[in-house]
Amino acid sequence: MPGRVEYFGPNHRMLVDDTANFWKLQFYDSAAATWKDIITFKTEIQKIAQDLPVRKDTPALSLIGTETGGKQYDVREDAGRCIIRNVTDAHDELVIDPASRVTVRLNLTAAGVALEAHRARHQIGGADAFAADTLALEWSKAEYKTGSGVSVGAGASVTIGEGFWLVNCAANTRVEAYDDVAAAWVTVIAAGGKGFVVSDGTNCRLFNAGAAAETSNLREIG
Repeated sequence: MPGRVEYFGPNHRMLVDDTANFWKLQFYDSAAATWKDIITFKTEIQKIAQDLPVRKDTPALSLIGTETGGKQYDVREDAGRCIIRNVTDAHDELVIDPASRVTVRLNLTAAGVALEAHRARHQIGGADAFAADTLALEWSKAEYKTGSGVSVGAGASVTIGEGFWLVNCAANTRVEAYDDVAAAWVTVIAAGGKGFVVSDGTNCRLFNAGAAAETSNLREIG
């Protein structure tokens, strides 16, 4: 084989091949009775020519920039998560967590802004809300959540929480929505009726016109 071989004890060696333009760090696998590559570096393209598995608890790969303004970034595994950390500024840039329903946390500043916390800025009423016609939504399967009874006193009202609801009104209780044009509450499900309600958590309510408290049943769909 062309090239040179330097041994580092009986089981490790470096093979340099100037003809094929590579060097290899190898170890001797006594069970297989053969030399195996640990790392191969192709000098003509200045690239490592194989995968580099790192097997240990919380393994990490460090990228350390030595240029002006360079930073150190670590790519590491930690308890099943993959984390890209800005070591220089001491904060995580990206966390991928397969065990969580929120699988990606992206920090946008040195202080860190998690996407799930940042979403309020872009929802309706937020400081930088998306326009209604800019998003396309794909519905997943509906989940019927556990129903609950909501007691409303005589002549009183209870706001229906934000969400999608199946409503079974008590005999004297109706569902009302606030009409901002008429500046009045209007009936959308009559007393004793049943129906589907979309509530923003403010402008939809149960109103009991009877003389005694009574309970209506609500079941959220999410």
